[in-house]
Amino acid sequence: MELKRIQQAVGHYPHIAPYHYWKSKFMDDLVNGTGTGTGMDTTIPLTPLYLVRSHVYTTLSDRCASRPFLHHVEKLWITYQLLQTLEYMHQRQVVHGMLTTENVGLTSWNFVMLLDIASYKACTNL
Repeated sequence: MELKRIQQAVGHYPHIAPYHYWKSKFMDDLVNGTGTGTGMDTTIPLTPLYLVRSHVYTTLSDRCASRPFLHHVEKLWITYQLLQTLEYMHQRQVVHGMLTTENVGLTSWNFVMLLDIASYKACTNL
């Protein structure tokens, strides 16, 4: 499972917030041996997959739009943390998949947490 690989690869780094827990009826049925694992079995009801992660104070897009605006040194600090986090992930063969300001969480002290790691998405070169 891709989520488990990501969690094992980057789960202990302080600037990455992978999902701590996920649960779905389909996965429970596979573990218990009652499902077929094909994903096409109509006897298994369609249920949502719950992904749980730590709460973050705000996102980078919200912080950039709110007062007091970020000072130059704060922007440099956030950029530095983001680059260090991406370097750590790429060393472990994990890519984010869709890096936007909505996927960069910030604590109240402007510490970065990278959110919603979706390495299954196609990479695009700019």
